[in-house]
Amino acid sequence: MSGIAIKGQAPQNFSDPATDHLMSMVMELMAEFSVMRDRLDSVERLIEDRGLFRQSDIDAYELSDEAAAARAKRHETYVGRVLKSIRDDLDRVTKASA
Repeated sequence: MSGIAIKGQAPQNFSDPATDHLMSMVMELMAEFSVMRDRLDSVERLIEDRGLFRQSDIDAYELSDEAAAARAKRHETYVGRVLKSIRDDLDRVTKASA
């Protein structure tokens, strides 16, 4: 869903806009976490079924510089999505005061 721009102002469901922001962030985190847990469960089942490696191999794994950079980029994108509603409000306030 990232990259999709919705025109108009988001509906306000609570009396305090901060509560709407918090709810939006919690829902985004919940969706991300749910998908991550399902994928991790699939990976763990495949690992066990195929005898590929042990849990201690995962614990001892060290990322390459390239993998670390890719992970950092993914984290940046993820945090951007989680904080999107606050960023959008800040953009509106900034534009209104300019």
